[in-house]
Amino acid sequence: MLRILTQRPAVVSIGALVLQQLMVASSTVWVSRLGRDVATNRPFTLDLFLFLASLGLTYFPDMLSAIALARWTQAAHAAFISAFVDAHATAETQWGSSRVRSAREPYLTTEGASTIESTTHYFHDLVGTGLNVVFNIIALVVVIDPLLLLGYGVGLALTALCLVYAKKTVEERAALAQDTRVRLGSVLLTGWDNILLRNQYNLGLWVARMRDRFHRSADAQVGAARANQGAILVASWAGMIPVFAVLIYLFRPGHSDPGSLAAGIVTLPRQMIVLNHLLVIVGLVTHWTAIRAQWRGLLAALSPPPREDLGARIAWTEISIRRDGQWHRFAHLDECLAELRAVAAGRVTISGPNGSGKSTLLLLLKEAFGARAIYLPAQSALYFASDETPASTGERLALRLRELAAHPAGHRDAVDVFLLDEWDANLDNLNREMSSAVLNELSDRAVVVEVRHHADQAVAPMRPIQR
Repeated sequence: MLRILTQRPAVVSIGALVLQQLMVASSTVWVSRLGRDVATNRPFTLDLFLFLASLGLTYFPDMLSAIALARWTQAAHAAFISAFVDAHATAETQWGSSRVRSAREPYLTTEGASTIESTTHYFHDLVGTGLNVVFNIIALVVVIDPLLLLGYGVGLALTALCLVYAKKTVEERAALAQDTRVRLGSVLLTGWDNILLRNQYNLGLWVARMRDRFHRSADAQVGAARANQGAILVASWAGMIPVFAVLIYLFRPGHSDPGSLAAGIVTLPRQMIVLNHLLVIVGLVTHWTAIRAQWRGLLAALSPPPREDLGARIAWTEISIRRDGQWHRFAHLDECLAELRAVAAGRVTISGPNGSGKSTLLLLLKEAFGARAIYLPAQSALYFASDETPASTGERLALRLRELAAHPAGHRDAVDVFLLDEWDANLDNLNREMSSAVLNELSDRAVVVEVRHHADQAVAPMRPIQR
């Protein structure tokens, strides 16, 4: 969490808050002096000027803090995206796992940005409100009576006890609220196809699942809010009663001189604001459990995905690999890799019945070759610069392949292994021939490993690759 949130704009934002709250606290001093001046018939022009200036000038650091907060949020979001990319640097084989994708993709698309924004604003509000309370309590103790410190101290202690008592319930409700929200988000992410294609059967199933997840999420959000607000109410009253008791004691009849009484009266609005801010702090403290629950999910999404033995899914006895008209079968992945690494260039076709593990093999090859290889699934959201050029579905693949072919050897984006999964599945003869021609050009300098939808499925005895 700290690695993501500790950004340079955070220092600027918090620094501006310190300056702002010092100005606000100084206004408490000036208004109390102003009250004493008026009550004792002393000149008050200077104190009036200082009071007005301390109120008016606070808007400048407030504006600076707000701008820095926006920059802080964006910098933290960028750090999260970078951390997500790094955490999945060797997770090629998890691309096809719907379980891993549904658990992690919502954090990359929506939940991550939401959590980071709520966290930066949370700390900004907590620090600003906390500084306001601390600085103003110090000012009130100095200008009115040190006994006020006792009232605030007892109040804070009682508040802390109430929060500790309610902590477990609030945390449990917050964790449930986030979990149901993420589950709802995973269903909503599948809404586009179900809504627009309008297959009544699929749409009916999707709507039923969506409504179930929505109601569960709504109930959990309301339950979390109920637990949070209940804790705030009890803790707030526990904190206010001691302060009210001290104020009543200090302002009892015959106890104060006119100047002190005037200072106390003119600062009453500020004291009520301090008490209100104490309530805000109580709310923020109880809300931390919800923030922490959100970060548990966020940090889980930044951990490397669990490894799976995908090799066990491959039916090696059913898969054959063809190069230059020769067919080969292998007993395990290492044997297959050894043969492919010995090939400098050319087209290699993987054949086998549905469910034999051809796509899984391509993913394992991508993992093994790493940055040397590029993997193109039949359907994906991979971004290409050529996608901005208007083209049909058939022309799109040829444009993408030409884009890749344009990178000469030694270029930072150049690769020497191309892995294509059923690239010809939805192409007509013309576009299939056009894309195949580009692959022939690529195969002159690189290895093209392809699963063909229209490939010849005949299997010949395995013979060594001719080099």
